[in-house]
This record gives sequence, structure tokens and C-alpha cells, in this order.
Amino acid sequence: MPAAFAELQGDFLYMLTTPSREEIEQMIEDFGKKLNLYMLKALQLILKCFCHILFFVNFLIFKNYF
Repeated sequence: MPAAFAELQGDFLYMLTTPSREEIEQMIEDFGKKLNLYMLKALQLILKCFCHILFFVNFLIFKNYF
């Protein structure tokens, strides 16, 4: 009997702590949104660095011309 009770208690605890399908889908959706946001921020940073490099190279080239 104690083993059966422990198994039942474990099953009940599993049901209490396991998220529902809707909660799992919401977590996946939220993760996707955060991932997209981080990817956009990384792309923005890369583009800013690229623009700064182009400006610096342009400055060096025109500095030598004049």
C-alpha cells in the first residue's frame, strides 16, 4: 500500500507541476518573440558598426585627398 500511495502521490505532484498544453504553447510563443527581438537588436548593432566602419574608411580616404 505505501508504494501505491507514493506512486499516486508522485502522479499527483506531476500533474500539479506540469504545465498544460496551452501554457507550453504560450511559453514557446513568448520564447520566439524574445528570440526575434534579440536577433533584431543584434542585426541593428551589426549595421551600426558597419556604418561606423564605412564612415571611418570614408574619412581616411577623403583625408588623404585634400
